[in-house]
Amino acid sequence: MPIMVQEDTIVQEVVIHATAERIFRALTRPQELLQWWGAEGKFQVLEAECDLQPGGKWRMRVAGRCAMESAVSMVYGEYRDVKPPRLLTYTWIRENENWPETMVRWDLKEANGCTNR
Repeated sequence: MPIMVQEDTIVQEVVIHATAERIFRALTRPQELLQWWGAEGKFQVLEAECDLQPGGKWRMRVAGRCAMESAVSMVYGEYRDVKPPRLLTYTWIRENENWPETMVRWDLKEANGCTNR
């Protein structure tokens, strides 16, 4: 089935050499988010919380560098669809930014130990 894409939608497909279950855990467990979500020298997750259920809230406190200054901010949202290990959708909001709420969707399709998302 083709993906319906709106003008303001970004779609990216990548292959990850891990099972869908492993990727789903990495996206939804605070201790795992702390280990991998970041970019050395740019930003790092300091704290994460996940209430993994439709309507549940998530949040991350992140430290980042912007033009030689370090800043700590919050990103947060609400889970909309939680269907382990194949589908995860949630809203994404970064405090103090003038952007509308963003919807993030992970469709995890596994084949031969690799997962397309």
